[in-house]
Amino acid sequence: MIAQDKGRFPDSWHQPNFIECIRSRAQPNGDIEQAHQSGCLIHLGVAAIRTGKQLLHFDPTTERFTNSDAANHLLRPAYRKHYRVPETV
Repeated sequence: MIAQDKGRFPDSWHQPNFIECIRSRAQPNGDIEQAHQSGCLIHLGVAAIRTGKQLLHFDPTTERFTNSDAANHLLRPAYRKHYRVPETV
């Protein structure tokens, strides 16, 4: 390790729990659905700022903005030519 700021490295609770959940198919301590929803809040705020601080309407079912094509364009990164992920995987 070259440098360490704060926190516990390695995380002595979540990493072993994650590996055990892969083996047992149990639900991990860090729920991925909850993490996705928390991360979405940050991305929604960034989209609002980058589109001119406008009021955006977000449909949680489709995970798309209903009133802004510019904001929808920000939902996926601009991949380089050979690293694009197809719409249907």
